[in-house]
Parts: sequence; structure tokens; C-alpha cells
Amino acid sequence: LSTIQPYSPHDPALINLQTHLAELYMAEMRPEDAEPLLRRTLGALRRAASPHWLLVARAEEDLALTDVMQHRYDEPEKLLRHSQGLIEGQLGPANPRLTNSLFAFAAVLTAEHRYAEAVAPAERGWQILHGTNLSLAKADLATACTALSTVYFRVGRTEEALSFARQAVGLAEAVVGRNHPCVVRCLSNYAYILKHLGRKDEAKEIQKRADEIAKTLPSGAVDGNTVNIAALH
Repeated sequence: LSTIQPYSPHDPALINLQTHLAELYMAEMRPEDAEPLLRRTLGALRRAASPHWLLVARAEEDLALTDVMQHRYDEPEKLLRHSQGLIEGQLGPANPRLTNSLFAFAAVLTAEHRYAEAVAPAERGWQILHGTNLSLAKADLATACTALSTVYFRVGRTEEALSFARQAVGLAEAVVGRNHPCVVRCLSNYAYILKHLGRKDEAKEIQKRADEIAKTLPSGAVDGNTVNIAALH
């Protein structure tokens, strides 16, 4: 990235590199480093004579997630609604590209304790994934399971929540390996639901596993992982 800084802010190579670096920062739970890159990218795209709608949508989704990771909720809903509108307008209402924005939107609503509202975008994203003829990536499925387990638990659909939480653990491990903050969060979510259902012995074993992984991670790594969707995006 440093080798092309003299280029125009609208240069496609610069925009792509800034986006990729920002997403790496997000995966490392460094939203404060990702945010300025994304704001710079989004500003350049919006000022372009013919902004590429897909790049704008992607930058808006990523920026919304960095806000949520930093516990800021004023901006994300507007960004995600706009990104969904761009994608639907170009690709239609059932395109798999919509799922990123839908699950991110579900995460935002959940973080704001708007649980009943979060069910619809999470379920719509799941339906789109399963309605496509494309092979489903484990990362997409992990994102979907995480979103659905959270919103179902919060609206009292605990058996469904448990099923999706269990699936999320296995899929997250397949995507990022066993020793990762995402896996710790998924295990903790699974344990919490088990405990809520009265299955305390199982819950203790799952939480013990989560705690053992957390001890091997850098300080603050797990606490920074406020939304599994962000890490698996």
C-alpha cells in the first residue's frame, strides 16, 4: 500500500488494497485501524464520476461492522440499508451477495437489543443462501448460524438457537481453526444456551473448553470480538 500512495485516491489499485487491509484489520479485531481506511475508500468512491456500486456496498458493510465492533450504533443501520438497496437494485432481491449485508444488519439490530426486528434479516439471509445453486462456503454458513442462534435465543426460540449454535462452533473451527477468538465466542454462546436450558453439566464442559482456548490468546482478543459476523465476514 505504501508504494502507491502518490496515486490518485480514485485509483482502483489503491481502493482495493485499502479495502483488503481494512478487512484484515477487522479479522484481527482492530476496528480502529480499519475505520480510517474504509472512510477514505468510501469517500473516494462516492466522489467518483461513476462510482462502482458493488465497491460502495462492500465499503458500507465493512464500515458498519467497524462501528458495531466499537459499540457505536448511530451510523450502521443507514449504511446497511443503503448497501442492500444498491445490491437489490443491480442484482435482484434473492442474490447471494445480499447475505453479507443482511447478516450484518441482524448483528446491528441484535446489538441494539431489537431482537424481534433482527429475526427477519437473519432468516432472509439464510433463505437466500439455501436458495442459491452455488456451493455454500463454510464461512457463509458459520455467519448464518451465528446470527440465527443469537436472534432465536433472544426471542425465546431456544431449541432452534441451540441447534444453530452447535453448528456455528463446528463451522467456525473449520474456517479459522480451533484457537481463535471467534471459536471462543461461539463456544461461549453455545454454553450459555445450554445453561439456560438447564443442561448445566454440558454447559460447564463447553465453557471450560472456551476458557482454555482464551488463555492461549493475546490479552483482549476475545473481548474485542463483539460480533462473530464481523470476524467471519
